[in-house]
Amino acid sequence: MALSSEQESSPCPHNCGIDLKLFERKYHIENECPKRWVKCQHDGCDQEKIRADSHQSHQQTCNHRIIPCGSLSSPCYKPLHAWLKVDDDDLSVSCLVPCQRHNNHPIVWAATKSNEINVAELLLDRSRNKAISFETPFGDTPLIR
Repeated sequence: MALSSEQESSPCPHNCGIDLKLFERKYHIENECPKRWVKCQHDGCDQEKIRADSHQSHQQTCNHRIIPCGSLSSPCYKPLHAWLKVDDDDLSVSCLVPCQRHNNHPIVWAATKSNEINVAELLLDRSRNKAISFETPFGDTPLIR
């Protein structure tokens, strides 16, 4: 007995490895497929399309994500890219810019949050690990947080 067209399955068009029945196809492609295209939620991000399976990682390290300085009392908030500026001596390296109010960096904040390790790694990478030696006015560093 032949299968009806609704019972036949075919691979997802995004090549995620799942075989879909016709009635499952639209919902899967729009809502479930890890290879579907999604948009970044951060205002100003120029990455219009991100694969769903990379979305969480992108959201965490997006240049337009608003993150705080390391002050635990009343932190300042600004986009990730605003905490970095090109090093005048080495254009391939970024320097962390402290907040003017607390003289603090987001590396201290990220180092205190186990779920923000990607942000800490990004800041360290972009500063070629110069950020690791940053010391707050209170003597804290990312290493002792």
